[in-house]
Amino acid sequence: MNRMTDIPVGDALLGRIIDATGAPMDDRGPIAAPRMPIDRPAGADLTPLADQLLETGIKVIDLFAPIVRGGTSTITAMLGVGLIVTSSELIQRIAARHGGCTVIADLEDGIYPLSELVADLRSGGVDRHVAIVAGRQDATAAGERRIALAGLTIAEHFCEQGRETLLFLNEQLVTEQTIQRLRDRWRGGTRGSLTLLLWQIRTPATIHEFALAQPLPVDGRIVFSRSLAKQNIWPAIDPVQSNSRLLDGYVLGAEHVRVARAAQELLRGYGDLERAGALSDNALLQARARRMLLFGSQPFVVAETFTARPGVYLPIAETVRGYGELVDGRHDGVPEQAFRFTSGIVEVLAKAGGM
Repeated sequence: MNRMTDIPVGDALLGRIIDATGAPMDDRGPIAAPRMPIDRPAGADLTPLADQLLETGIKVIDLFAPIVRGGTSTITAMLGVGLIVTSSELIQRIAARHGGCTVIADLEDGIYPLSELVADLRSGGVDRHVAIVAGRQDATAAGERRIALAGLTIAEHFCEQGRETLLFLNEQLVTEQTIQRLRDRWRGGTRGSLTLLLWQIRTPATIHEFALAQPLPVDGRIVFSRSLAKQNIWPAIDPVQSNSRLLDGYVLGAEHVRVARAAQELLRGYGDLERAGALSDNALLQARARRMLLFGSQPFVVAETFTARPGVYLPIAETVRGYGELVDGRHDGVPEQAFRFTSGIVEVLAKAGGM
């Protein structure tokens, strides 16, 4: 095959870093793997996956921004708010729960340096589940297109082999030339799927820019909050700004939708009062909202070395139950700190009993 129009694929790439031609960038020697063309057309006989939830076990994501299996979600964050830690946890969970894997297509000298990304993946112990395709920040438009298509081709191959696959793609790699291929990508079947997570890494000057330069259908968005990070609430995901089209349909069930929307309305009201400096006017709303924000914090497997707490996977039914009881005011008298860094409501109440 022509090495300018194809890319290596398969398990030999896991734990490795390559450039857009397939050449190793990690000083670990050559890669023996079959190659596939990066410009192959989408299969004409493919049918879209029916809407399904890709359960993560991460409370604040599963309730407020449930990920569509085989769909596309944006992840918007500034540096220092836990983007890579949360992404690493998603990688870990897909590998541990589904035997899946991840592909990352990124720019080497972007806002978040590749060396730091690799170091964070290694510290979380998930690098062995990841194949990375990287290119320079000053890559030409053709170079950016090749990086994106190389990552997509590798991810499609894993998916076609029946693997649950995540593809993290730097937003800057989404160009007019790649839009159609991303729209037509092989989303999966009964065994595996290809879920696209689009990194939007922001600076203070661009934090409010959520729209892509080119249109790409998006099923949901996960938005990180610097305010929550400053309060040591991890993952620092904003429940109000985050969303998913699954909350507008019938996939999740009426109770999930009721709880998510009621919680967002409560937190939106809290934010409005906070900005107006009028929190003292509604002490009950303030107390309920604070408990809800703290309940969103959760121990991660990839952070166990730093937190000395085992990571927690919470089934979605328990997530909905916990937030539902908070929305309904059933735990207004429980000490606020009992909600910090916990699993479900059962652990919260047990923790409160020891205070």
